[in-house]
Amino acid sequence: MIYESRIIKGKGRGKTLGFPTLNLVIPKKFPFSTGVCAGWVWLGPARAEKKHPGAFHYGPIPVFKDKTHSLEVFLIGRKLRTAPRNIRFELARKIRPIRNFKTGAELQIQIENDVVVIRNILDKNIG
Repeated sequence: MIYESRIIKGKGRGKTLGFPTLNLVIPKKFPFSTGVCAGWVWLGPARAEKKHPGAFHYGPIPVFKDKTHSLEVFLIGRKLRTAPRNIRFELARKIRPIRNFKTGAELQIQIENDVVVIRNILDKNIG
């Protein structure tokens, strides 16, 4: 299912870890369980939208003591000069549950591994 969401301001933690994310308003009745997922993001004007691979995080962020749920996406292989106001996205496959890490550095290593796994999943599902 393709969802629409609005981009909101985040805390900038992804950027400091080397993985800047787009922070999203969680859609109403969002049916997914918490975790890290492979998915697609569509960016651009309606007639010229382009599909991009993304690494999604949905849920709390224990390493930073955040208990509230957030939804964010790291665009794989794409850097944005300016973030759009709205995006469309689709989650393809959950790759792991939320885990706690002792440090931001441990989380950074895990995100690097997650991106490799997600890239491999999405490379097989282009289209």
